[in-house]
Amino acid sequence: MVKVEDYEAIRKRYFVDGWSIRKISRELKHCRRTIRQAIVKAEPSPYKLKKPRAKPVLGPYLDFVHLHISR
Repeated sequence: MVKVEDYEAIRKRYFVDGWSIRKISRELKHCRRTIRQAIVKAEPSPYKLKKPRAKPVLGPYLDFVHLHISR
């Protein structure tokens, strides 16, 4: 997982020190795609769920709750 500190180090080496993407990849041990993403955006993208979490306890009662809240 790439942290904010890693993004900072990548951007510093690219913009300030003038390192190539390949050299940054070798030195910091991140793939080149990650390096390119860090160069384009200053912050890592937020985590996104691929599918909603299951609600095994509350799930059967959600319709009932939403019905009484909307009144």
